[in-house]
Amino acid sequence: VLPEYIFLIEERSAEDHYAAWWTAVARELRALGVRIECYYHGTDPRRVHSANSSVQLTVTRLFDLHPAHAILLLGESATLLNPYTGELASWAAMLESRENRAVLTPEASFQWDRTEVILRRHLTVLPARLRNLAAVLKSFDALSQSTTSLALAESDETAAVPDGFLGEAGAIDESAAFALRLYFEPKVFE
Repeated sequence: VLPEYIFLIEERSAEDHYAAWWTAVARELRALGVRIECYYHGTDPRRVHSANSSVQLTVTRLFDLHPAHAILLLGESATLLNPYTGELASWAAMLESRENRAVLTPEASFQWDRTEVILRRHLTVLPARLRNLAAVLKSFDALSQSTTSLALAESDETAAVPDGFLGEAGAIDESAAFALRLYFEPKVFE
């Protein structure tokens, strides 16, 4: 059985380049045969909607509908914390019970603060880069490796959204599509 993934993508506006980039990445991975469903949220990830519908559902309901899917949150780390206590928000705590879950944040690791330190106690947190996406997805499928053991390669930090993507939202050029194929070996999704 092929693994199934849910991408929870933070989308702050209709022209959000970060959301458009990860949507395009998901579209390219789908073309390679990967089963991914994308859901979007604004600054409050407790309510999400699919690309095909403006009907919102709670993230709790979404997780109930897809109990075996691996969950990948793509967005600001702070949305997972309770703004008053600074600890993991109650809705986000249910991620701890999921076997395969990770957060890919747009901040480079050298920009991290207390937020990511707190989150890393509960969840895998990595910079949102193709290299880290590949590592997380591979770890989801590896029986012996936990996503919590994934390490950062500080010297290889790059932008969360490639510069070439910033001009035209929603389109991945051939070089980026080629890069996706290089990052993701065919066996990753078998």
